[in-house]
Amino acid sequence: MMLEGYGAYGFRDQKFKAFTNLRYNLGDGELNRFPYNQLRLWYQDDIRIPGQDLMFVSEDNFLLSFKRGVNDKMLYTRTIGAEYFKEYRTGFSYTFAMRNVRQTPVGALKFDYLSRNVAGDRTDTLYKPFVTSSEINVMLRYAPNEKFYEGGTYRVPIVTRFPILELSYDAGFKGVGESDYNYHQIRFKAEKYFFIAPFGIANVIVEGGRTFGQVPYPLLTIHRANQTYAYQMENYNFMNFLEFASDKYASINIVQNFGGLFFNRIPLLKKLKIREVVTFKALWGGLDAQNVPDANNSLLQFPTDAEGKPLTFSLQPNKPYIETGVGIANIFKILRFDYIWRLNYNENPNVQRSGLRVRIKFDF
Repeated sequence: MMLEGYGAYGFRDQKFKAFTNLRYNLGDGELNRFPYNQLRLWYQDDIRIPGQDLMFVSEDNFLLSFKRGVNDKMLYTRTIGAEYFKEYRTGFSYTFAMRNVRQTPVGALKFDYLSRNVAGDRTDTLYKPFVTSSEINVMLRYAPNEKFYEGGTYRVPIVTRFPILELSYDAGFKGVGESDYNYHQIRFKAEKYFFIAPFGIANVIVEGGRTFGQVPYPLLTIHRANQTYAYQMENYNFMNFLEFASDKYASINIVQNFGGLFFNRIPLLKKLKIREVVTFKALWGGLDAQNVPDANNSLLQFPTDAEGKPLTFSLQPNKPYIETGVGIANIFKILRFDYIWRLNYNENPNVQRSGLRVRIKFDF
């Protein structure tokens, strides 16, 4: 059994934040050894950016503290959950989870919505204090021949030629734990490394998802953005926080590491083992009419700036959001620099079209 957590106090908002996580081993082996057979109970009350997961410690967390642009729309998120996780030596695993999540706007973020009066001759702006959801989740994962570097409290997967497949289903229940919404969400993700001699290794991730039901934007897919100067592998590094929301989406993320194909021709760079990297990310998405806020459905209005101009959008049909970049990796074994270009949707407010990003990664 392992009990872990943290506590913190914010002097600006004068609020406590906390996380408690209890993991109990149901198998015969050690808690953090493959294959897992665990029960987990957790409670978390913290602040986060909409669409961004609450993060634990990683090598470049300090870089995430430096943000560009406006970053004044946040959520207090309180989560209570229980999860059972089972792995098999075949590479198959499954997770069954239940959770209740309450999201409360803070800063410049407001949960406002339009509502017509009974006579239908007037539209009022009303405010909702929080959004609560109660859901169950089932996750299926297949990663044949997966191996790990295992430590006392962590493990790191070893890159192989075999694909990793994930299928996730969420069901939300209205009336349970103060939840106001019924919905279903399905997500699929596939990841594979391609070893292409003499061109190095290509890491390809494809992902897609669909939300069924009428829900406010905090329960839609708010695409993973990045307004920091740290390069984030699965986020869109020049997308603004809260910029795009979808109830259906598909994406592809390609990272080509040439393994010194070009730099090895230069003696000094060959000795330093610096690597060349090219990246490409594309995201397709959209919203059904029922999930576009208006006075008839009383859904939460998309966020706006101080002048009332919209900040959150739906992706246009047949027009994916695209980023591409070039990078230099394995500098002193831990540093990577990428220069990224955002290729479209540059008419949106507060957009940065290109720039340099850095990543710190310790390789095992």
